[in-house]
Amino acid sequence: MVLLLCLGMIGGAMLLDPARQGGGGVTLEGHRLPEVCAFKRVTGLPCPGCGLTRSWVAAVHGDLAASLAFHKLGWLVLLYVAAQAVRHGAWLVLAGARPRVESAGRCLDRGIVALGVLLLIAWVPTLVAALSS
Repeated sequence: MVLLLCLGMIGGAMLLDPARQGGGGVTLEGHRLPEVCAFKRVTGLPCPGCGLTRSWVAAVHGDLAASLAFHKLGWLVLLYVAAQAVRHGAWLVLAGARPRVESAGRCLDRGIVALGVLLLIAWVPTLVAALSS
């Protein structure tokens, strides 16, 4: 399930069309997709993940500058999801290497805590800017 989820998220980013900076969300076949961030809808403030979808879409389309502009850590979250896809794919395909894959996977699983902390730290300047405007 995790493998399918990870591949679906990366594949979805590949299917979407990159947004232009300041131009809102992403599009699919020319149709703008609605904003789905519940936190932003309720509070009017950006959440720690606001901009991740646009960042991923820009990254998978090769526009790293736009990816960083949309979210400073989008590339890192994308890399983490890709690493999880490789981990779970390797577990399925390489039955003889499962103990090593599981050992590496535990390290990767602990990395989600560090990634969450980094997202919260990166969110602070964005939140301060939103509150002061």
